[in-house]
Amino acid sequence: MVRELALALRERAVAALQTSTTMLKVSQTLLRQGNNIEAARLRNEARYKRNESILLMDQAREVEQRSSNILRFPERNTGSLSFRASRYAADSEHSRQKTG
Repeated sequence: MVRELALALRERAVAALQTSTTMLKVSQTLLRQGNNIEAARLRNEARYKRNESILLMDQAREVEQRSSNILRFPERNTGSLSFRASRYAADSEHSRQKTG
């Protein structure tokens, strides 16, 4: 469920960014045609959409981070030594056998 929420937020962010890009292209065309007032209005709307996209991406990242802080017991492996520790133990045992 968390992944679906993050994915939905990212999809909305991308859609807002695409809308912003289209608005900026239209604004540029309006500027070339001399319609400065409408171009400025559209440019401001594009900024709003870009900011909306940034906020949605931040929300998606926060959702993912919150879910990653939860310990999942089946994935925990607390009963065995780490690779480095188990190798050290094996080397130590091997050296004891040579000297003993």
